[in-house]
Amino acid sequence: MDLLLKWLRSPRVIVLLAFFTLSMILLMNTNKRIIYKIKTQYFSNGTDYYDTVYDDAYEGSQEDEDTTSASEEISIEWWQKELCKPDVLKLQPSATYIRLPMLGRDAIPSSNDYNVFLGETACNPRPLYRAWCSVESYAYENPLAKVWFHTTSPLIDNGDGLITQLEAAYDNLKIVGTDLNKIFNGTPCHKVFMAGKWAHNTPWPANNISNLLRNVVLWLWGGLNSDTDCICVRNVTHIHNMVSYDEEGKVANNAIMHFDAGHPFTYELMKYLKENFKVATWVVNGPGAATAIAKKMCKTKDLNEVYLNHCDSVTLRPLREMQLFRWPLWKKYFQDNKGENFSRNYKDAYIVHLYNKLSKRTPIKLGFKGIYDQIAKDHCPITYNAAKRRSYFF
Repeated sequence: MDLLLKWLRSPRVIVLLAFFTLSMILLMNTNKRIIYKIKTQYFSNGTDYYDTVYDDAYEGSQEDEDTTSASEEISIEWWQKELCKPDVLKLQPSATYIRLPMLGRDAIPSSNDYNVFLGETACNPRPLYRAWCSVESYAYENPLAKVWFHTTSPLIDNGDGLITQLEAAYDNLKIVGTDLNKIFNGTPCHKVFMAGKWAHNTPWPANNISNLLRNVVLWLWGGLNSDTDCICVRNVTHIHNMVSYDEEGKVANNAIMHFDAGHPFTYELMKYLKENFKVATWVVNGPGAATAIAKKMCKTKDLNEVYLNHCDSVTLRPLREMQLFRWPLWKKYFQDNKGENFSRNYKDAYIVHLYNKLSKRTPIKLGFKGIYDQIAKDHCPITYNAAKRRSYFF
């Protein structure tokens, strides 16, 4: 026993035991952090290559949440329970997660401004860099517009400081939550929204809300609506009362449209959805609705007649201006070395539609000069550099 005690008291053994103990503590903490990241991985769109992009944004967030007092707890709306994942509903305000002013309650757009609305309706508190790139591109290219990024999430993550950087760089950018109860109240879509059927027996509750909400927002305040899988590459503030149009498919696409406040087109869209809303067929609620109303208001069965001639109710803007490629050609955005001469090759383009439903699992290789890579670098520089600091992929 004396020999054992003597051995344990030797400096070498003490150093070894201290090293072993410290190693075990570090290993346990590391494992805890990894588990936490895996649990929240769905925030980054469920694609494995995003792991490195957002890896360290959560460091310290667990501690921040643990120190949140009960008085800071936020109320959850009934529609957020339909849209949000359970883990999102448990989030509380912290140094990482921030509460936003609410569109329709705390922040009211002016119909005198040229508004741009980009909505995140999937209740994602950590939008991907691709979404932020879309938002930044509109703020960057349209300094005189008011760019509104509105989300249905109760909180939004600013752990990497990107929101702070964007708001400091762009005075015209407004990042807000969304008070759906107030926004839908008194509109033709109010009954459809309150019924809640948009969230049941459908794989697309977020798309359903988006297709309802965009028409209401434009009718109330006027402006340009854009999906967040679009990048603005030229100033659009001279464009009014239009819908993007696929001449080959003869489809008006509500992903990109502008209407002044109170315009009859958006009112007819709301009435159409009140009567024809389909919970499990998103095309009916989106491009189908826009196409049907364009035909009705322009009194035609062939929208190419409207495109080639004139209609007082709406202007149809062609693919080369508002979307660039048709959806079957989406892979062209990711081909290496095809974007170096973008501005020269696509002089008519204002907005590039990247078809996220098809392209979301395809990584953008930073620095490989594809179209997506090049326009992101040129038109959302702060987001592009933030992504580049974290990963080789966007």
